Amino acid sequence: MESGNQSSVLSDLLVTHTIGNHLHDSTKWCRFLSIVGIVFLSIFVIAAIIGGPSIVRLVADLFPGLEDAIGNLIIIIMILLIAVSGVLLFLLFRFSILTRRGLELRNQALFNDGLKALKFYFIIYGVIGILGVLVNIAGLFSL
Repeated sequence: MESGNQSSVLSDLLVTHTIGNHLHDSTKWCRFLSIVGIVFLSIFVIAAIIGGPSIVRLVADLFPGLEDAIGNLIIIIMILLIAVSGVLLFLLFRFSILTRRGLELRNQALFNDGLKALKFYFIIYGVIGILGVLVNIAGLFSL
């Protein structure tokens, strides 16, 4: 599809009352889920800080001589998981806040920024999903 044709189709789209209600309900759920996710992520961070040395010690017992390398690997993996999860939850929360404000104030810029946050959320989630499928396929061939 040509970009000129696509932009003319999208310029005619309107947010009707029904669509606005559905989006408003969606933003409520996204806000709730993102807040719950942030709470659980915070609990995970606290548990990782408190129990981290014990986890590293247990894993290091499985691989003697690699204590430092395994400890560093676990720390890097935890930081990566926390960072990616935090970004995803932030994008979901941003979508819920900006889209809801955009609908309530009838502000197109806020509405667009909210949908942009949702777009980035799904891009990151899609990349993670594809990586997960590739890792599972690689695991099948390593048997």
